Amino acid sequence: MLTELQQARERLREQARQAEAEMHEAVRSAMLAGAAKLREIATELAGIDHLIGTLERSGLAPAVALPRAAADADRPGAEPLQLPAVTGPVAKVIVTALAKAGPRGMSGAEVNEVVRKAGYQLDASEKSKTKLKRDGKIIHDRKAKMWYALGQFRAQPSQGETE
Repeated sequence: MLTELQQARERLREQARQAEAEMHEAVRSAMLAGAAKLREIATELAGIDHLIGTLERSGLAPAVALPRAAADADRPGAEPLQLPAVTGPVAKVIVTALAKAGPRGMSGAEVNEVVRKAGYQLDASEKSKTKLKRDGKIIHDRKAKMWYALGQFRAQPSQGETE
């Protein structure tokens, strides 16, 4: 009888050790996942801070006001989206098209098509997108391969990495 009790005690101790090890692994995995999510958020926040700083330093004045996304426009007291002042006809076409696209944004091909329909060449579209992005007037989400007007970018879980 004593031997059976000792064996039962050892089985229970082993089960307790295994349960504790599983619990520690679950906590470790959750911490790693949480840390990865925090890094992702911090990276996106740093990008937005950079854009805000660029806008504040450049003193960009709004040139055009368009309504925000439909969900925001229906909200009482919603203000129109203020677009950055841009020079050049192609830049104006791009910024206006991105603002009208709202938080859905536009793919590079869609932006190029809008520019082409406005009577300009593909290289003008590419050069303008590059300059507008560099000047902090539009946002490009490289991972999602989408372009956004300032104030319209809403990162989704599949997105995140902006350039």
